[in-house]
Amino acid sequence: MTLTQDGMAWVNDPDFLLSSVTNTRKAIRIFNPDVTESALSFGTGGWPQRYQPGVFDYSVGSARMANGNIIITSQTPELLKEHRVDGTFVRNIYLHQPAGTAYAGDPGYRSPYAVAVDPADGTLLVGYIDPGTGNSGFIERIDPDACTTETITNPAGAVRDRCTVLDTIGVGTFPNGNGSSGTSAAVTFSIQVDPTTQDVYVAARSGLAYVFGQDGTPKGRFSAFGTGAGNGQISSAIRGIAFDERGFLYATVGEGTAATRVEIFARTPDPITELTAAYTSTSLTEATLAWDALPTGVTDDAQTPLRDYVVEQSIDGGTTWSVVPTPVTTSTGATVTGLDPVLAYQFRVSAWNEAGNGDTAVVPLLAPEPGGFTVTKTVTGSPEAITLVGDTAFEVTYAVDGVPAAQPLTIADGEIATVGDLPAGAVVTLQETPAAAPGVTFGTPRFLVDGVESTSLTITADEIVAVVLENPAEVVPPALGGFSLTKTVTGSPAAIAAVGPTDFEVTYTVDGVPAAQPLLVAHGETVSVVDLPAGADVTLAESPTPVAGVTFGAPRFVVDGIETTTLTVVEGVAATVVLENPAEIVPPTPGAIEISKVVSGPQAAIDAVGQTAFEVTYSVDGTPAAQSVVIRHRGTVTLGELPAGAVVALAETPASATGVTFGAPIFSVDGVATSSVTIVAGETVEVILENPATLTASGSPTGPPTATPTTSSPTATPPATPPSSPAATTPGPHPATTSAAPGGTARTTAAGTLPRTGASSLGYVAGAGAILLAVGTVVLVLRRRTAELTE
Repeated sequence: MTLTQDGMAWVNDPDFLLSSVTNTRKAIRIFNPDVTESALSFGTGGWPQRYQPGVFDYSVGSARMANGNIIITSQTPELLKEHRVDGTFVRNIYLHQPAGTAYAGDPGYRSPYAVAVDPADGTLLVGYIDPGTGNSGFIERIDPDACTTETITNPAGAVRDRCTVLDTIGVGTFPNGNGSSGTSAAVTFSIQVDPTTQDVYVAARSGLAYVFGQDGTPKGRFSAFGTGAGNGQISSAIRGIAFDERGFLYATVGEGTAATRVEIFARTPDPITELTAAYTSTSLTEATLAWDALPTGVTDDAQTPLRDYVVEQSIDGGTTWSVVPTPVTTSTGATVTGLDPVLAYQFRVSAWNEAGNGDTAVVPLLAPEPGGFTVTKTVTGSPEAITLVGDTAFEVTYAVDGVPAAQPLTIADGEIATVGDLPAGAVVTLQETPAAAPGVTFGTPRFLVDGVESTSLTITADEIVAVVLENPAEVVPPALGGFSLTKTVTGSPAAIAAVGPTDFEVTYTVDGVPAAQPLLVAHGETVSVVDLPAGADVTLAESPTPVAGVTFGAPRFVVDGIETTTLTVVEGVAATVVLENPAEIVPPTPGAIEISKVVSGPQAAIDAVGQTAFEVTYSVDGTPAAQSVVIRHRGTVTLGELPAGAVVALAETPASATGVTFGAPIFSVDGVATSSVTIVAGETVEVILENPATLTASGSPTGPPTATPTTSSPTATPPATPPSSPAATTPGPHPATTSAAPGGTARTTAAGTLPRTGASSLGYVAGAGAILLAVGTVVLVLRRRTAELTE
């Protein structure tokens, strides 16, 4: 049965077609608030019409949706049918799932028996008939707002919604099916959500009600009270579950029998807290109990108020308990009389409401603690020793009947510590933890109890036992120690040689006080510091020491094999300190190469070459540059920032120009033909790259002929007029720059090099061309200049 918001009752009648039933023969019977049947009752049966409005097949479950509509189960067609409160049909929700959805043996059939709506989010909770032999029962959480509509052909023209299954709950918790919906313990009879906790309660034919959290986590299960036909007992399973606004659970049980009834369940109170018990008479025959509890006796989801507290006592260590007669009250306290002074009592208290007793809290009843003791601390010895001891704290531990106290006593010379509320007759044993004071040694401590040396005492009722603790003290001569420091410079032999006998300055502090003089120590030397007070903390530091041509890494102090800048002085021991300084030679200034391009030959051939681009590749110590450089006739290019000592290999990629034939390119330095250059620190090596050119007979471009490499070229007659020097260029900060003759183009070179360009006066080339051709060879004009390289 489901109630609408205006109080109309929708009652499912799954057996409406039975001839033995006399009624309106409607599957859904709707009743007015006055219990008269409404003309809105509707519902017929019929398998071929199962998707049509108002057609049901064994409709058992119904619920009011978040939108106010009523959702009703139709078992055999695997449908939920949604209707408005006036009976208007809204839609069919088809529940069937692919086989194996819930678990491997899941056949996919979803014949609904129970349905509920979660008030927290409006989702549907649907329970089913028998899941099949050996398969676990379960319920599904379905989102009625996440659906797709599909048209089906059987029967023709019918439509249905498929909605998203959000969760499958109870797999492995519910009973397994047996293949018969008439007897299966896994059939879901009823589902409801507790409005106070959002827990989901599910009743199954097994006779148990299962409880799950809103996230589907199992939280437990229970049955109705007892079995049988008596009051409060049942002979069959829970068939229906409902909650009121307080969270009271109403369960229908014994359906179809003379024991049919509704049972009401509620939560028991919370446990009480802060339970205490104390004797209130010197005869130990009366005690008072006190405790704390919430005002209602239960948590914030309280369902029924606190009615009373139950007090029980035990005299056998909690094995058995008996109820202590007390007035019915919600007061948080009780007085117990008639106790036996020789017995050891325990008490437990629980809160009670109509649902039953809450969990108990237990407390022992202890005898009175009327006695105690004091400890007075006295340091003996010379005035100097007593002064050195000063307010040093001494720790005294004690045990009562063999049980150590939770906290020790802390006491200084001349002070008194008091311990009270100890049980009469208890034996207290005393012990002092060895103390330490700078410059002092202590003798064996002496406990004097009432003037008699002893480390134990017995507590007497209503008395304080006086104890004096004496500590003999003597002045100890100061202990001394020190350390030695050995200097080691690490690195290449060249770096160590460059450092030589340079003194390094080491400063140190003793307990934070700087030493009067620093230590000066050179590589391989050892210095020692002695007569430092034992226990002092020494901190070491090195002042930076410059050495020409050398850079130093961070210094490392190693004390007795451990890297640290501090050490603690040990009496009679000289700690071994090694100070390491990694040293490196400062790398030399890099150098550069300036390449000047000359095309030689008849002027007509030179003119035909024009601004043809020539590609120069190079490698540094055998490693090819990432990119080549481009140079044109009368142009220059600079390869900068090259490491001193590196060997740079040069090569030209064959070029072509229309109507021109090129001879083998020639690189030369200082007039000597070469294909490699060794970089000099701080210098720019000037290289001239010459390309002999002649006009071809056909006028078609050709590459250079194959030539045998040479190491030098014949000396040529110098031009009548010395050629002008190339214009100076200044290296810039960019990775590569080029320049070309007027009208030419330039291209950036490889990253990681710093080529730079500038115009060169190479006018002598044309003048010398005829001579070069006449002798059938090429003369390279080379020069070297020294220039400071700039970043």
